[in-house]
Amino acid sequence: MRAATRRRTDAVSPAPAHRWPGAWRSRGGPGRAIRAASAASRTTAAAIRRTALAGAGGGAHSALHPHTAQEPTMLIQIATHQPQMLLSIVQGTPAWVWGLLAALLWLGLSQMLPRHAGPRRVLLMPLALSAFSAWGLLSAFGAGAGGRALAAWLLATAAATLASLALRAAPPAGVRFDAQTLRFRLPGSPMPLLLILAIFLTKYLVGVELALQPQLAHDSHFALQVAALYGLYNGLLLARAARLWRLVQGMRPGIA
Repeated sequence: MRAATRRRTDAVSPAPAHRWPGAWRSRGGPGRAIRAASAASRTTAAAIRRTALAGAGGGAHSALHPHTAQEPTMLIQIATHQPQMLLSIVQGTPAWVWGLLAALLWLGLSQMLPRHAGPRRVLLMPLALSAFSAWGLLSAFGAGAGGRALAAWLLATAAATLASLALRAAPPAGVRFDAQTLRFRLPGSPMPLLLILAIFLTKYLVGVELALQPQLAHDSHFALQVAALYGLYNGLLLARAARLWRLVQGMRPGIA
């Protein structure tokens, strides 16, 4: 009985704290909301764990058993066996996280409107999100599993970028580049909004899962799955930017 109790306690022990380097604490630019997203999942981890377990009562111990490679994640178990805990997780999220989500929604929604942007600005968001994804892997899984996951992320990002470009090499319809002002005229698109939210939600949900099951930080299989998701999202964003830069390259003789 004591051994079983100790195993259940270990399954929900707090995840180790992580420190953020100064480069991620700097202010300014659209990357500010992206950088803050990484802190959201870890800041709320302890509150989510306490609230979810309290909301489930004594029945939580039977449903929230340690994760293995053959078992679904704890979040899936919660959704399947005790869906009322999902509301507890949402209620345990600090209000400022919803403010962060609103800022990310604003960033994505702004991409749905026709706009003008220079080449550097076009590259800023996909590069910032790629850096965020790489840091998310290393901060979540450490140097061991995180290093292998980072290599898998690079491969997945390259594969997704090349596949996307192979399927569609031309820029979206309506894109124009003014060689005199060096600015793009871009039509609105919902794709950046969807990818921004996908990356943020992946980081947030992975943070919740690791808070509930800290041992997953050493699970290479889980880390590779997360890396593949990040690679897919980042590859699609980088492919969009590459199509625009192809348009610039094609107009270089006229610019000179």
